[in-house]
Amino acid sequence: MNRPSSLLTAIPVLLLCACSSSRGVGSRPVHASSVRDAGSVHVAVLAVAPWSHYEQALLPKYDLTAEQARHEVVRSALTEFESGSNRAGLALSAEEDGKSAPSTPNLTDNSSTFRSISAPVDRPDAMLEYWNATALFQEVQLLQRTLLDAAVPSGHRAYLVRLQVSLMPKRRHQPYDVYTTLSFFPGSESSTDDGGSAAATAPATSLRGDMDAIAAGGPRVLPLLVSDNLEASDVNRSQEDVRRLALSLVGFPGDFAAKAAADLLSKSFSASVAGRDLNSLLTVARVSENTLRIRIGAMREPTAGYAMVPRNHYVTLILSVPESAPPIVQVLSRTELVDAETGVELPGTSDAEIDAAVADLRRSYGVKGLDRALFDELLVLAQRNDPVAFEERLAARIGLRAHASLGQTLWLEAVNLMSGSRWAGTWIELPGQGKWEILGETFHSQTAVAVDDGTSTVVELSGASFADEVQVGGELILLVDGDEISLPARSVERDPVARRVRLEFPSLAVLQLDDEARQLLGVALTWADERQEFDALFVAVEGGAAATEGM
Repeated sequence: MNRPSSLLTAIPVLLLCACSSSRGVGSRPVHASSVRDAGSVHVAVLAVAPWSHYEQALLPKYDLTAEQARHEVVRSALTEFESGSNRAGLALSAEEDGKSAPSTPNLTDNSSTFRSISAPVDRPDAMLEYWNATALFQEVQLLQRTLLDAAVPSGHRAYLVRLQVSLMPKRRHQPYDVYTTLSFFPGSESSTDDGGSAAATAPATSLRGDMDAIAAGGPRVLPLLVSDNLEASDVNRSQEDVRRLALSLVGFPGDFAAKAAADLLSKSFSASVAGRDLNSLLTVARVSENTLRIRIGAMREPTAGYAMVPRNHYVTLILSVPESAPPIVQVLSRTELVDAETGVELPGTSDAEIDAAVADLRRSYGVKGLDRALFDELLVLAQRNDPVAFEERLAARIGLRAHASLGQTLWLEAVNLMSGSRWAGTWIELPGQGKWEILGETFHSQTAVAVDDGTSTVVELSGASFADEVQVGGELILLVDGDEISLPARSVERDPVARRVRLEFPSLAVLQLDDEARQLLGVALTWADERQEFDALFVAVEGGAAATEGM
């Protein structure tokens, strides 16, 4: 039975149309006229702590031997060979099985329809195998040491800072990559220690402006932690559909169907060999000592090819500041939106757009005294999170006391206009910066407990946290033959999270001191130029029983 000619022509046309565009059916990317028209990027500081609080917790502990590395390399190579073999087996010439007339091939039974042209799976070259295994083993060992050997400059204190970078497009299907530059600057000499507000030292930015150069000896940033996020678009699935449709044409008579099928098979095979398309969603790089550049890549989608997607991204970095620096770091950000395919950058907010926005606010709320100069002042106060000064400035210029609620409304309008700007600013308060130690209320009044298990004497003191650079020591103060002697600690361990110091001394039992000599007068803790002595309770643990001597 002959098939309708319309069917013969319709199927190839549909197939060719389906694969003619890499963006897919219904492609409709949406373009914006400016950054404000496209969306906004927001940066928030989520966590700040001394680097020592996280160093051990984030340290990877891989147990990889050289032989295991060689096994992983061999397994990876065999997987690639098998994957290549499977892909190559899909691009075959159809052959008749010799028992039936030409018909549509049975795609579920490739063994009877196609003959594989791929090479047999085999191990990689022996020399290459050991080279790759060595590289893998060494790289893993380096990864385990990277955090311990973080490049913190001499004379600096290191802090872990976790940022949330939020992308909020105004419309769907906008094909833009986002580039945000973050610079870290030394804060004001004033700090929260004198009772002032940390917000008062926040940076002043505007809808348009320039960054000042960093002063010498300022903060430094190190994107040492995870700084990449990739997505893989698996093209094999869509290409498999095209192959199946193309192969269904093999049984149709006529040269047109045969040529269309061959063309589709050739294109789909070439695409399948490529395997996967990788697309970077997040990349963090250091531009200068105090500046990071964050790229938020547009995600792959069938509608627009690439598109910005509302999403929170998290950037974790090591921030090091000079020991003498104030406990405030200012952060300024500048955002660019770049077309994902053409590389053309969207323009920022112009002066005319800002003037138009101010004029619209003046008309909407009937505030005749609201001009561009006043709005710029109010914008800075809003960025500094100072609502009191904001309302006072309005009252001085336009008599806001008569309708105070207008101040809150204009505050929201100013913040809303900030969200569409290329520029933004925030601040980071560094806990413990400028202090050698942080001592709790109960630190000085505690009684130390010295536990002797026959091999060592251990003392734990609570309520103290010290800067990483501070050398902490300890002593046991003993009375021997009527003389006071000091026994130095053989090890000192600090737990900054629990704010605890663990001192370990030689066992008094091992030293064969008599009961009178073991009359423990106290424990002394020393750091920097400070010394603190504590009364002590001696506990001797013998065979599970504890004997206590309190002095």
